[in-house]
Amino acid sequence: MSLVFRVFAVVALLASAAWAQTTPRVLVIFDTSGSMLWDYEGANDCRGDGSDDFPHTNPACQLGSRMFHAKQALFRIVEQTDMVEFGLMRYGQLEPGDAGFGREQQNVGAQYRDAANTILDINYDGSTNGCGPADLLVEPSAMSEGAVLQWLDGREAYPRDKELRANGFTPLTMSMESAREALVQIIADDPEADCRPYYVLLLTDGYQQCPGVDASDPGYRAQVASQLEDIAEDLRGLRVQGSRVDVRTFVVGFGPGTAFATELDQMARAGGTAVDANGRPDLLNGTAYQANDPAGLVAALGDAVGNARPRELCDGVDNDCDGATDEDF
Repeated sequence: MSLVFRVFAVVALLASAAWAQTTPRVLVIFDTSGSMLWDYEGANDCRGDGSDDFPHTNPACQLGSRMFHAKQALFRIVEQTDMVEFGLMRYGQLEPGDAGFGREQQNVGAQYRDAANTILDINYDGSTNGCGPADLLVEPSAMSEGAVLQWLDGREAYPRDKELRANGFTPLTMSMESAREALVQIIADDPEADCRPYYVLLLTDGYQQCPGVDASDPGYRAQVASQLEDIAEDLRGLRVQGSRVDVRTFVVGFGPGTAFATELDQMARAGGTAVDANGRPDLLNGTAYQANDPAGLVAALGDAVGNARPRELCDGVDNDCDGATDEDF
């Protein structure tokens, strides 16, 4: 099956008129760490994200930056998926006027540079503590698509029209914590929350990296894995105003930095979305979605979003709002 046919099959599934339930919402956490300026094979620092303002200035970067391909892939999925409402978060960043802005731009990961290899100023900087809370950019709603696409379209007229940029560390645990906190309020404000499925989708190019720690240390990575697993499990039984909400977590790894990141696999299993080598659900030994090239990333995101649909639980409640209770059991 061709990639284009596969993606449009997912879109057709989501748009099926047979759906009787409220439109699902997916809160995307987009990796904005400095390493997103490398190409997807991890061989070259592209020095730019391929946008109009910051093109790839390294001649050796023939593949294009991870940021370029990730924004294009997510743009395509959001634009073509009518029956899902998307929200958007990024790793914590500072902007002009924020205390400490500019302090981290020359210290973390790959940097924006011109053809002469001179560092360029951008409107975004890693958070002052390196691994702070994530930023909620767009709340998921029936009107959120345009706002999400504006962050992904490769054009910027700051501050009216902002863009996702790569700068900073990789604060996975704090970002997941931020998503959990944001969803409690978003769901509480949703009059249709009882019948609306909610999901988190984490798109990342690596495991957690924060200042002052050895990210490759097995003990540290085991600690991070345990924290991510706990957060994903907590989301499966999120308490909002006395009600229990099952929020599943999709994890999509992009590039060689995530192929062996077992903490991402553990989070996917705890989040109820791990899959086996054939793409079938496997919550015991399955892994996160993995993409090693742009086409694979579009397919992985399409598969994840295609699975973002209501599921009946064995709890005496009509979870998918189709007029029947526990019918799948």
